[in-house]
Amino acid sequence: MKWLVAALAITLSGCSSMSIEECNNADWYQVGYSDGLNGHSPKMIDSYISDCSEAAVFPDREQWSKGFKVGTGLYCSPDNGYKVGYEGQQYYYVCPGESFLKNYELGKQARQRDQRLKQIETELRTIEDKLRTTPSENHDERKRLENEKRDLVSERSHLLGLTVQHNFNISF
Repeated sequence: MKWLVAALAITLSGCSSMSIEECNNADWYQVGYSDGLNGHSPKMIDSYISDCSEAAVFPDREQWSKGFKVGTGLYCSPDNGYKVGYEGQQYYYVCPGESFLKNYELGKQARQRDQRLKQIETELRTIEDKLRTTPSENHDERKRLENEKRDLVSERSHLLGLTVQHNFNISF
């Protein structure tokens, strides 16, 4: 069981190299399953073949492929597509059909939108601080800050409107 945990830990960490012991003890179905479940590239098996050949161990490609297929089937759900996109994870185009990819793109867009909203909030706080400390007789600077604030508030409103739209456009 320890070898399975070690193999899965390496697989989950995104590191494709395996030690000689891991190559010797790997359950190739489980390794493939884990790779598929995590959306890794189907070329991962080639890395294992290369790494393990140094130990004169030859991964069972058939068992790995069977596990990879099952793991990928779970990974490719539309809900997971959104999650993977939102978390900013790499997608290796392992999913058939369009629903995963469509939701992956929606998740990426939501992530970018949320990051921009956080940035806007920071910028607005900075502007508010500057407005508090800018003398009232400095009309030009205050006007510039007010205009910048207005533009940011407008952009924030637009982005929040997109959030409502996207919450109703997730495909299954």
